[in-house]
Amino acid sequence: SVPRSTLSDPLHLGKNSLRKFWLYGREMELAKFQGLMETLYGDDDRERGLSASVAWLCEEVGEFAQAIRKGTREQQLHELGDVLAWISSLANQLDISLEEAAERYVTNPP
Repeated sequence: SVPRSTLSDPLHLGKNSLRKFWLYGREMELAKFQGLMETLYGDDDRERGLSASVAWLCEEVGEFAQAIRKGTREQQLHELGDVLAWISSLANQLDISLEEAAERYVTNPP
């Protein structure tokens, strides 16, 4: 039988779905991931600045696109992780919550 929560949530997203995503086979909260990126790279990222961080993000998006076209699943996973890390870096530098940014896809999807 189908769980009752599925009937009101046909995409099976769950109440806190935007707060979690899968990273290397483990569930992780977006805020915790963003905090980890701040802890690991925050000072260096701010010293590098927004323009350079955007350039790095663009490079990683290009590498991700190449991995999609010609890479293995492991390469795709690696490059997607890099893209997520640079997006987190930019969010941290701009003092923007990833959870808050993603929330509109639940409340008012484009």
